[in-house]
Amino acid sequence: MGRENVLAAIKKRAKIKLIVGILFTILGAFGTLVMILAITGDNYESGMATGLIFMVTLLIAGIITLVLGIKDKVNPAGASVFKKNQKLLEMADELYANILYQDKDIIFSDKIVANATDILSMTYTNEVIVGYIREQRTNGILTLKCLHLDTINGQMEFNLMKKKQEEIDYLARTVCSICPFIRFGFTTENSAYLEHMRNMYDEAHKNDR
Repeated sequence: MGRENVLAAIKKRAKIKLIVGILFTILGAFGTLVMILAITGDNYESGMATGLIFMVTLLIAGIITLVLGIKDKVNPAGASVFKKNQKLLEMADELYANILYQDKDIIFSDKIVANATDILSMTYTNEVIVGYIREQRTNGILTLKCLHLDTINGQMEFNLMKKKQEEIDYLARTVCSICPFIRFGFTTENSAYLEHMRNMYDEAHKNDR
């Protein structure tokens, strides 16, 4: 089930690429034709060359996006996302094999933490180093509340805006119980701990690059 969800997500993205690619290609081709006719006609004006360059760029971008969409649609297992994470399918299987916590934003198993709204974004629980609740206010109004996780080589965030405080507290406890190396809270000490762990990781994997 895990890898099927990943491949389905890739196909969904491929469909979006196809739609965008077709749209850009049509607009770019039409715009390029119009600009060429205008430049070669009697009504040439300064700035038309820049317009032509823009339309040609749009056409090329459309064709590239269209090709990538077709490629991912036909062969989702060969998508570029696997170049960044070659273990993605294996991780997805591990995620769905033993789900310990799941809501509309986040999924945890004993080994994997994943973004429920973007299943292609996941990491191992033992790679989560620091976590905290991040809030942002504008003119005193809460506009952002999320669970922020710093991993060994990146970060993940999960929306908490519609969750009750008891749900947030339970989620925080669950994260701390599942991730073996996590320290919870936005503190100077935890920032130093994150930097230390990342330096250790980089040193251990410097020959892999």
